[in-house]
Amino acid sequence: MNFEEFLEYIKTHDEYTTQTVTKRPLFPSLKFYAGFVREVWIQASNTGQEDYLDSIQRGAHRMLRRCELVGATVHLSGLSNLKEVATDQPPVVVANHMSTLETVTLPFLVAPAAKVTYILKASLKSYPIFGKVITGMKAVGLTRKSPKEDLKAAINGGTESIKNGIGIIVFPQSTRSVQFDAKKFNSLGLRIAKKAETQVLPICLKTDMWGNGKLVKDFGKVDPSKDVHFHIGKPFQIGNVKQDQQAIVEFMTSHLAEWFGKQDAK
Repeated sequence: MNFEEFLEYIKTHDEYTTQTVTKRPLFPSLKFYAGFVREVWIQASNTGQEDYLDSIQRGAHRMLRRCELVGATVHLSGLSNLKEVATDQPPVVVANHMSTLETVTLPFLVAPAAKVTYILKASLKSYPIFGKVITGMKAVGLTRKSPKEDLKAAINGGTESIKNGIGIIVFPQSTRSVQFDAKKFNSLGLRIAKKAETQVLPICLKTDMWGNGKLVKDFGKVDPSKDVHFHIGKPFQIGNVKQDQQAIVEFMTSHLAEWFGKQDAK
């Protein structure tokens, strides 16, 4: 499906699963990364566009399709929950962080609800080519030198972005990991949502198809035999931060246990 067709599908269905699995290429990593590099180049070239986040959404769609083109099966669920996102203010998207895949696909998956940017390491803005994309998205950068200053920058920057009509994606784990560690899953996203008086949209994902590299973390092995999963939870307004945080952790652990259980059973 092209961008418009897939976007309409997400708006009108609750689930999606790859219907026709493409034969896996002999060198899936090579084919996948060729498409990824091309996409980064396209987005870096488009930074001058008036509606740059629309270009980002379209690129995110192409990256999701790229998974299928190398033979992976993509499962999307909870899509109907996007309809419950308030139309007058974008949400704070809170997700676990497993690989680079969610970074380059989430803007498309939440497109029916909002245009989004990220809270991420400020150092990414200095990356060749990719840094132009991050800067173009007006992402909120954190230095990771002072936790106190980073917290202040994240809350203020995230709140300002939401006031300007751009939602925020937060990965509370900070670093990518296949294993979910609840102790490292902080409440930053909830604090931003509370300050901005907006909803939290929880998303659980399994994206270990795109492995983390040993030499270059962004370029690990691509394994199409590992299914890609995204489950979108119900958006909610912050009540008690501690209780809401525990609910999100339980949401994450239950879905991950189910998906990895199915993978191990293959």
